[in-house]
Order: sequence, then C-alpha cells, then structure tokens
Amino acid sequence: MEYKFALLNYSTENIGDEVQSIAARRFLPRIDEYVDRDKLAEWEPNQPTKLIMNGWYNRDPKGWPPKNSDLLKPLLTSIHVSVKDDAVREAFETTESLDFLKKNGPVGARDEQTLEFFKQQGLETYFSGCVTLTLQRDPDIKKQDFILAVDVPKDVVKKMRESTKREVIELSVYHYPFLENEERFKVAEYMLALYQSAHAVVTTRLHCFMPSLAFETPVLLIKDSEKYEPARYGGLDTLPHSLTDKEYIEHPEKYPLDNPLPNPTEYQTIREEMIERIQGFTGYSNNATFRTLPLSEFPLSISAIRIFAFTWSSTFKKALLEGDVAWDEERIADFERIVAEQAEEISILNTTKQELHQDIKSLNNEIVSKNIEIDYLTNEIKKIENSLSWKLTKPLREMKSVLKKIIKR
Repeated sequence: MEYKFALLNYSTENIGDEVQSIAARRFLPRIDEYVDRDKLAEWEPNQPTKLIMNGWYNRDPKGWPPKNSDLLKPLLTSIHVSVKDDAVREAFETTESLDFLKKNGPVGARDEQTLEFFKQQGLETYFSGCVTLTLQRDPDIKKQDFILAVDVPKDVVKKMRESTKREVIELSVYHYPFLENEERFKVAEYMLALYQSAHAVVTTRLHCFMPSLAFETPVLLIKDSEKYEPARYGGLDTLPHSLTDKEYIEHPEKYPLDNPLPNPTEYQTIREEMIERIQGFTGYSNNATFRTLPLSEFPLSISAIRIFAFTWSSTFKKALLEGDVAWDEERIADFERIVAEQAEEISILNTTKQELHQDIKSLNNEIVSKNIEIDYLTNEIKKIENSLSWKLTKPLREMKSVLKKIIKR
C-alpha cells in the first residue's frame, strides 16, 4: 500500500515541540503534510497516511482523540498525557479515545506516570522514552568553548559564572507563537546546533537535555525547586546527571563545568530500541544530521551566539513570563485539586471516626452490661454452693461422677 507521510507541527510558545518533530522527520522519506498536534480531532487524512504521534497531549482537550479513520496509520510512541488536568484525563478516558488507542496500540509512554495511566485504562503499553534521544550529531558542527544555560534559574547561572572562566551564555526555549512553521523549525535547528557545539549544557528542559545526550554533549539537569515536575520526568530524569538548584548552588564542584562528567550511557538502549521501532514503522531512516539548512546560515561564533541568545531572550521575555504565569496557574490548579481531595478524605475520616466513637460507646455499654450479668450469675452460683441442699447432695454427685467414669471404661 502506498502511504503519505505526515509530521506534527505546533502553535505553542515552546521551541522544544519542534525539536521533537525534527527528531521524528529523519524517519520520513518525505513530508506530504503537516498536522497540528493540538487539533488532531479536526483532521482526517484523505488517503492512507502514516504519522508518528509522539508528544505532550493535550493543551486543548478538544483536540483529542483523532478521528478513528482507517486511512490513518499512527505510531503511538513517546506520549505524555497531562493526567493531572481533569479535562485532559477525561478526554483520554472516553470510549472514542480508548477505541483509537486500542486499535492502534501498543502505546508508547514517554514517562512512568503516563505508563501507569495507560495501564489503568487496560491498554497494551510500554515505556518508550523520548524520541529526541534519536537525534543524530552533525559532523560539521565543531565543539566550542562556551557553556550553555538553558532556562536556568538566575541564582544557578550566577554560581555557574563564579565556577568557570568560560563564557556562560543564557538561552530560553520560549518564544511568541506567531512565528511561521518554517521559521520555528529553523530556530529549533539552530538551537540544536548550539546544544551540540557547547562545551557543556546546563538546563531545566527535557527537550534540551535529551538532545544533548544524543549529541554526546556533557549535560546537567537542574531540578528547579519551583518548577520541577517529578511525575512528568519520571523514568527520564535518571538518564543525565542531575542536581537540584539548591544542591548546585551549595556544591558546584559536584558538576565541574570546566571538566564536566561524562554522560551516563543508559539512554543508549532506549535510543537504539526507538530507532529500530520507528524505522520499522516507516521503513525509512536517512541516518543524517538533524540539520537541513546550509551550515552558513548558522552563526556559530561565540559573539554571534551571544547576540542571538540575548536578543532572543529579550524579545520573547514576555512569552517567558507568560509561560511562568501559566505554569503557576497550573500549579495552583494542581494544589487546589489536591487540597480538595485531602479535604474530602479528611471528611470521610471524620465521619468514620464518629461512627467508630459510636461503636466504641455501644461496645463499652455492652461490656458493662455483660459484666453486670456475670457478677449476678457469679453471686447466684455462690448462693447455690452455700445452700444446705447443695451440701447434702454432695455424696450423691460424687457417686454419680464415679459411675460415669466406670461406664466410659
């Protein structure tokens, strides 16, 4: 059967989304169509189409699930579901969603939280890791003498600069979503070139430390105490070296920037398995660099990188702040949900406690009543044993006891 090949694109403020599609596109013999990840429910192929459906689902719950078309052949891999978002979770739990996932499974979960969610839904699932681990190094991009800090807290950057004589260049993956599709992919390619050319990378970003591992660039994951999500990174945050922001500030020697630690190698198994899986799905891999643009279009001198990073971050500072606000709003929503759940549990426990108190009170009353009855019966026994008739019949009772023993023999 002849297939068209589609690739996910995005209208978000995070260039890390394009990084995921750049990783996926090396396995496509061509790109016949772009499909907005957050509007999959509105799209339906007009002829048999293969689509690698990796990514974070779903900013807009109304965008899920895709139409259950026989013309769509998806590879469900490297998927993260925002299960803490009630609307997103409910969208994935619908009959339509589960039918789609079961029909096109097994489903590859990017992280352990999503894996557990899929298991709870009765889906055939496995831990896939992230498709960005399959990115290929570019042999024409040379190592340079700068250190890249990607969306790293200011106090960590300050400590980094105190710990090395190399230039530390700050960069953010945030931008305004008004960039055209082609522009977004160009910027993503350039950022990947920076990740590869850096002496070392320090980041809080998933789609920065994963490509850095793939490029064999020494990388440190900073677990920001204000923003780090253990659930979203579960199963992935053990692949690079990592420190909390406080740990790094107090002990920068744990990750010396001038002589960074070699990356752990556990990611390589995930990478190789994913390459085999995706190549088996599309029947193609160009085994080429992530770069499609001429190297001349990538300003890679340190001064040019410095200017780009400063201009980019300054221009899109509002987007970064809006991203922080959105993050804080999401955290508040999570905390409110947790508070509501805890309050409900406390209410249930209080009700149980009251019921138990009533039960205990009732049992205590019953115990008192039984003790009174025991005392009464004990007194009655004593009265009988002290009576004249009981004493007079003692020989008779003893004889009766002897006879019983003889009969038993």
